Amino acid sequence: RLQLPWEVDERMFDIYFKSIVNRSDQIVGDVSFYLINYIPKLIERLPDCKIVILQRDKNQTIDSMLRKTVGLNHWVTNPRRFSTFDKCFPKFDEHHSKAERISSYYDLYYNLTSEIQHDKIFYLKTEDLNNDSKMAELFNFCEIKNPKYVKRHLNRS
Repeated sequence: RLQLPWEVDERMFDIYFKSIVNRSDQIVGDVSFYLINYIPKLIERLPDCKIVILQRDKNQTIDSMLRKTVGLNHWVTNPRRFSTFDKCFPKFDEHHSKAERISSYYDLYYNLTSEIQHDKIFYLKTEDLNNDSKMAELFNFCEIKNPKYVKRHLNRS
């Protein structure tokens, strides 16, 4: 599985893009936090694409990331323990706590979304994944007619 680095890498994006467009499915989606800096390139190459940005409460996100990254620190330049995901995150001042760096990442991430062409984006809060009217709006935005889906968002961590 290809993970794109935070700093835009044209060659890696080309490989990723080919993997997406070579699929034979009618609808192709990818749930990837590391695409944020590549969205303008994706829109340029696929003008009809739709971007869905799932947004979780900031404090819940920080708490979850702290629990899921014990022993890891993706947000510093030289972590004590390395992970393949380290390259996918921006780096912040090591004098701040891990929670503060995650908070800075959260803010940066959602600020970057505000720079994206708005007619291409649908924002969905995680708590709305089981909301029928919000899901109907999402499917309408994505131009999916008569969707069949099951409410399954159970993630509370």
